[in-house]
Amino acid sequence: MLLADGVRLPDPPEATAGEDAAALCPDGLPPPPDGSPQGSLRPDRIVASLGPLRQGAEACAGATTGPGAAGARVALAMRIGPDGRLADVCVSEDSAGDPQLRVCLVRTARAVAFEAPDPPGFVDVQLPLVLAPRDSERQRPLCE
Repeated sequence: MLLADGVRLPDPPEATAGEDAAALCPDGLPPPPDGSPQGSLRPDRIVASLGPLRQGAEACAGATTGPGAAGARVALAMRIGPDGRLADVCVSEDSAGDPQLRVCLVRTARAVAFEAPDPPGFVDVQLPLVLAPRDSERQRPLCE
């Protein structure tokens, strides 16, 4: 479908410097608070909760205009809290060095809900992602 003359697509939201700094953690997650119990969550239950993150990661890769648009290997470090929500999440590895992609992935991951760990406590997860461009979904200008 062609857009009418003069119609421009909005630019994707830019990452603020503070937001990007919080999204990147090359040394991994900080230690959990003192006295925090370690919980347990079966790997198959973690994987079962990742559907929205998979879809969101594809959308992030398709929306970035930075170096991640060509594809990237990214690792998310996630700390699942006792309630099943992410207590902390950041990008521990980013082969593309794309701040826009990192921030989008962290925002997307924060919306994922997991089962509550049993026994209750924190569960740390390292999730490697390989993001490949989908040219068929990427919008291109008509006049290249």
